[in-house]
Amino acid sequence: MTRVSVFPGARSIAYAKYLLSGIMKCGECGSSFVASGSYAHYVHYRCGWNSRRGSAICGNNSRINAEKIEDMVVTTLCKGILTVESVEYLVMKVNELLETRQGGGVKLTPAASGMLSSLAQVGIRAPSKYV
Repeated sequence: MTRVSVFPGARSIAYAKYLLSGIMKCGECGSSFVASGSYAHYVHYRCGWNSRRGSAICGNNSRINAEKIEDMVVTTLCKGILTVESVEYLVMKVNELLETRQGGGVKLTPAASGMLSSLAQVGIRAPSKYV
């Protein structure tokens, strides 16, 4: 289960079992789409109001295959956002932040070192003082 906290310091944390629950909205009534179905059958997203309150409240009976839409969204994000250029920019900004907060004396955690290794595999090199 994925833990989602929209606001840092929030007192409560929302749990989402499915990637797009609460994010997709119904075009007819504006309600959030929710995941429904079971592991024995395919899981799908559908209008939350239609699911809970019936077609008298919202006539949108559409069902969207969860696996297909989640794959499409993740693929689109990876192609459009997680580009080499955007990751390089992010690394540059993080490096600048580390410089200002730590005065240049940067000590990487094992997790950060692993991330730098992963970035190096796709051709993104960190400044030599971080390696």
